[in-house]
Amino acid sequence: MNINEVPNYILHATPITAGELKKKIRNIPNDTPVYLVVDKVSDDAWDEDKGQWRYVLPLVYVTRERIYGDENGDDEFNLLLEYESL
Repeated sequence: MNINEVPNYILHATPITAGELKKKIRNIPNDTPVYLVVDKVSDDAWDEDKGQWRYVLPLVYVTRERIYGDENGDDEFNLLLEYESL
């Protein structure tokens, strides 16, 4: 699949909420490693020999971000999952 064949909902996806994430990982063991798949659409994204995605980054940090609203607005909170970058 090339970029022109990627469904529109993937290109313009809305982030999941922390509540949705909690539901998805509810029964996952605590010692399960967490990775970020960064490419699932290119022709070589899947490694047939190894049976896994090629472009995967281990998540190593979790931080909370707070964006302060104006006097009339509410603050916005984000959960940031980060990978190690050099």
